[in-house]
Amino acid sequence: MKQTRRSYLIALGIVILLFLLLLVLLGMQLQATILGLLLVVALSLFFILRQYRSIIALKHAYKQAELQHLQNQVNPHFLFNSMNAVYGLVELDPAKAKDLLLKISELMRYNVYESSKPRVLLSNEVAFLRNYFELNRIRYNRNLDLKFDVDIDSTNYEILPLLCINLVENAIKHGVEKLQKDAFVHVTLKVENGKMSLVVRNNHDPDHTGTAGIGLENLKKRLQLTYQGQHELSLESNGNIHLAQLILQL
Repeated sequence: MKQTRRSYLIALGIVILLFLLLLVLLGMQLQATILGLLLVVALSLFFILRQYRSIIALKHAYKQAELQHLQNQVNPHFLFNSMNAVYGLVELDPAKAKDLLLKISELMRYNVYESSKPRVLLSNEVAFLRNYFELNRIRYNRNLDLKFDVDIDSTNYEILPLLCINLVENAIKHGVEKLQKDAFVHVTLKVENGKMSLVVRNNHDPDHTGTAGIGLENLKKRLQLTYQGQHELSLESNGNIHLAQLILQL
């Protein structure tokens, strides 16, 4: 918006200078009709530039509204999946269900207070992901190989809130939940010189591929709105191994 305002003022200044230059070159002897015509042209350009500025402002407001709508979709989607996990344990293992509810409350606190912000510290997003991993360690009784490796060269990076959870949650939902044993999810998050790489690798049952769901589509739309031309998202499966990679310029 600052750049648009600067361009608008520069263009208006050029119009005024041209008008004054014409007056000087013609020795202040212009006919009233010519002066009137030049004034109409100047005012028309001024009006067009104002309209252009308004259109740019409306487009920006629409983009922000659409992004907030997508952000709001992440919260109920995450809550829905978490509540399903607790429901299945209430009668089977009340103590574990209690631990799950406590961990979910911590995650939801982050959702409520951070998800509406335009940017959050990457370190806070990492802490949120660690809590999500702990939630799933509590949730599953069977042997589960969860790894989360982080290598960040600065604590000052900021990111769109809840941007990383979709890929991790997708690996749990379509991998861990479908396998009876030897399930694994390995996540690596690395940032160097402002370039972030998030790699999520998990195994899954090829006979239960399922669908991408709204979480992944939501992620793609948010990336397009906020990091257009500054991100790469790749998803691939080879046998029973699924690999998701997000490269982002912070």
